[in-house]
Amino acid sequence: MQVVVIRRARPEESDQVAALFRTSRDTELPYLPNLHTAEEDRAFFRDRVFPTCEVWVAERDGALVGFCAYRDGWLDHLYVHPDHLRRRIGTALLRKATDANAK
Repeated sequence: MQVVVIRRARPEESDQVAALFRTSRDTELPYLPNLHTAEEDRAFFRDRVFPTCEVWVAERDGALVGFCAYRDGWLDHLYVHPDHLRRRIGTALLRKATDANAK
């Protein structure tokens, strides 16, 4: 059984989080237009999301398979890699965000 670890994201992982965002969005939400390039996504996560949000990741065997980003009272992002859906990873990330906001 592969263990999923939920942990705080490190700032140097912002590019990996941006790539996971794009993969998840392109695969699971293909009807949404791509308004930004991959480079713009990386800049957005590095310069905007990481400085203003708590970012937590789900990691399985050393690979990021999901993430959430939240602020006080607000969930900004919750994405799980398409290959890891329906394994309660999103539920664990959502629980992390809601537990943090309940304090």
